[in-house]
Amino acid sequence: MLGTRLGPVRADAAAAVLTCLPAVAPWDLPHIARAERGFVAAELTALLALWLEAPPLVLNRPVPGRLCGRGLDPDDVRWAAARAGLPVLPVPPSRRTLRLTVVGDRVLPAADPAAADLARELAAALGADLLCARLARRPDGGWAVAGTEPWWRAADREVTAAVARRTGQ
Repeated sequence: MLGTRLGPVRADAAAAVLTCLPAVAPWDLPHIARAERGFVAAELTALLALWLEAPPLVLNRPVPGRLCGRGLDPDDVRWAAARAGLPVLPVPPSRRTLRLTVVGDRVLPAADPAAADLARELAAALGADLLCARLARRPDGGWAVAGTEPWWRAADREVTAAVARRTGQ
């Protein structure tokens, strides 16, 4: 049972969950004694990770140390992309990048097919159902992984509609 502003929710009653919180942080708990906040935050993070195992569909299932899956740590993103055989820029690019949001197998906005395929492959390498990928042109004209962004754009109606379709809402 998880308490929310709308009331309690049983994990097996949730049809879909979109995780956006990397972890419970000590500063999220001002009502807990300062000396205990780190411990309580870690315990709540572990509890939420366990709770997120029950719903049938969780976009960006938890991984050890992170409730919202992989894709937040730039080194982890580069490592996963390289391990999957994807072209990766060695450092964050100084030039302009293309931002693509992957929702399931859909890539938004519509993009060059090679860029869209690379974004999908990066999401698969990270095990992410929802990912904001940053891609950059290589000197040979192809695309390379430049990084990711931690948050999808909820204000983007097309992305929000795709998330709603993916979760069956």
